Amino acid sequence: MAISEGDSEATSRKLYEWLKGVSDLATLLFGIVSLFLEDKAAKQIAFSLALIIPVASAWYRRLRFPQPKVPAPEGSDSTTAADRLLKGYLALFKEDRETRVPINRLRWIRNFASAELLKRQNAKELLRVSEIAFYWSFGSNLIVGLFLVSTLYAFLTTNYAFNPINYAFGRGNIMEENPSIKLQKGAGTMVFGSDTPDLQTGEQALNPAMPIGDYSMQKTEVTNQQFRICRQAGGCKQDPIPSPDSPRYYEDSTYDDYPVVGITAFQAREFCMWLGGDLPTTEQWERAARGLNGRPWPWLSSDLTPDRANLYTPDGPGGLTKASDYPLGASPEGILNLVGNVWEWTRTVLFTQDEGATFTLENWNGVDTQVTIAVRGGSWGYQMGRITETQFNLPGDFSEYIGFRCVTAE
Repeated sequence: MAISEGDSEATSRKLYEWLKGVSDLATLLFGIVSLFLEDKAAKQIAFSLALIIPVASAWYRRLRFPQPKVPAPEGSDSTTAADRLLKGYLALFKEDRETRVPINRLRWIRNFASAELLKRQNAKELLRVSEIAFYWSFGSNLIVGLFLVSTLYAFLTTNYAFNPINYAFGRGNIMEENPSIKLQKGAGTMVFGSDTPDLQTGEQALNPAMPIGDYSMQKTEVTNQQFRICRQAGGCKQDPIPSPDSPRYYEDSTYDDYPVVGITAFQAREFCMWLGGDLPTTEQWERAARGLNGRPWPWLSSDLTPDRANLYTPDGPGGLTKASDYPLGASPEGILNLVGNVWEWTRTVLFTQDEGATFTLENWNGVDTQVTIAVRGGSWGYQMGRITETQFNLPGDFSEYIGFRCVTAE
């Protein structure tokens, strides 16, 4: 049995409509996939496909199923011209039920065609399906277009690491995984510094009544996974800088629960501010580690033993450990690893006086580069003698020995 030209055309249109649905779905899927991919090349390929597929589909439709051309009417408000134009489309519609009146001509016909002609059933049907086709096409193209524009924006502004789930829920997930623990101010003062006569560089002389307020501090140091969430949410603009002499912790999921290192003070503060807080001052850090009365270590004991802190010892682990390790070294409030594992950035600037013999403390403005920022707590590569020991670095410095945690004001 021979297949007529009309049947072949109808089959082709049905096939196209099926392919159009598949292409729209593929566009959305490739766009979504491009958001989640972290590899730059793979993201570029997926995003390119999300752009190319709808363009190719539209080009194929225009080439394979061109809309019939009806001569433009003479006169802009002539009923006779509008009737002539509508009759031309009705003749085409009778031959091909896929004929549609373009939206600009459709409105002109409705305004100027005769009421008698507009009342005809075939005219009403043609105009109705033309309107439906226009609004359906306009709506679907608008949704796909807005999606692709938003995808392009994320693609161009977040250094190929955007993840919409982390953008929406990342902060909440971090706060749940690494909660901030409230630290009471008590009478509003704390014991700060040391009365040891041989103060080391960066240590502060004893102040038994240092002012302190209420605040909260994260339970653990910020981990690689938590920092990656910030990157994928667009809150952090730069990856950690790996040391050539250490494992690439940030890039290896094996180390997701380890403290993030290779972080400058700028990057650390950017993370904290995205989370809704800031880096601690050196006073806030010391209050968390020593309480209000100046105990010698975070734990309620005067002994520094290898099972309480990851500091350098000949028999120690010789590297980073998880941010949640060493539970015996927790403070009474439950904050972990205030001593050992990594030095922690603060936002306190140490200004030298008396040729470096003493220091004054001021808060860093987050902009100055040629100031020295206090880091506290020691690290896995440091043999610590007392908790007041303080080192300092330029805010642009980074190291496999330095991490951070955040505080929020009450």
